[in-house]
Amino acid sequence: MRNIVKGDTLRCNELWWDKTKKQFNTDKPSWINKRDGTKIFAQNGLDAAEDFTWYKLHQITGKTAVPENTVPK
Repeated sequence: MRNIVKGDTLRCNELWWDKTKKQFNTDKPSWINKRDGTKIFAQNGLDAAEDFTWYKLHQITGKTAVPENTVPK
């Protein structure tokens, strides 16, 4: 699945669609590859809008850059 506007791509082995809620979900491992190169791994799946405008990842892992001025001292 891909959000063409944001450039985010979802990869997973199993995905379910709830046409009533207009949402996708899975309880299987999933990966989000973002346009900026950030890669996020969700160990226990995700919930997402059918157009992929939002998503909620379950038990995530990954690395991301944090601007220095946002880190508490």
